[in-house]
Amino acid sequence: MFYGTAAVGGDQCGPFLFDAVLRSTPVSASAGQPITITAPSTYAFSVIDADLAVGWSVEVAPAENLRGVRDDQAAGIPAKPARTLASGRGPDKTIHVRAPSTAGDFVLQVSAPVARDGWTFAGAFWYWLIRVH
Repeated sequence: MFYGTAAVGGDQCGPFLFDAVLRSTPVSASAGQPITITAPSTYAFSVIDADLAVGWSVEVAPAENLRGVRDDQAAGIPAKPARTLASGRGPDKTIHVRAPSTAGDFVLQVSAPVARDGWTFAGAFWYWLIRVH
């Protein structure tokens, strides 16, 4: 589990507390501002190589809905407060989404298998705390 490029959880099988993300320094964004997410160097967001059924996705949820929430199943943000902004199967080097249209703090989650050299690595989550103004 990563906040940007810094690890905030070491076990992708859980448990993971979203409070680790909520304690992070927020990224500032304007309402509706375009956000570009780039795959790690030499990788792509992709499930094509492994022919997996579930590809990458980007979800967002209000930060206050995740305070104290524990992810025991390594499933990411719970479906109830989350809203999917984008999804795909790749290969995609970048993902383009827009910041929420209302002011506040939000957690942005990228759930994305990454691929390189014919290998696909599933189960990765990246998080950002977005402060929309």
